[in-house]
Amino acid sequence: MLEINEPIWKDRSIGVDEARMHPKIVLVRITYTKVNGERLYPYPLAIQTKDALNCPVQYIKGHKLRIIPIDKMIEVKR
Repeated sequence: MLEINEPIWKDRSIGVDEARMHPKIVLVRITYTKVNGERLYPYPLAIQTKDALNCPVQYIKGHKLRIIPIDKMIEVKR
C-alpha cells in the first residue's frame, strides 16, 4: 500500500509514481489529518491500474506521476 501525505488540493487528486504502481490495483492511504486529529480520508482508496494509467501525467524531479482524481477512487472498508 502506498502512503500519500497530502492530496493535491487544487483539483482534489493525488500523484502516484508510475514505477511504484502494482500491476493490477493501486492501493493508497492518505495520511493527512485535520487540526482536530481526524483523518480526512479514513479508509484506504483503490483504483485499477489500467484506469490509473489513463490519468494525466506530471513529471516531478524525474519521476513520472499519474495525477489521479480522488473521486475516481473507491474506499476500501475492511
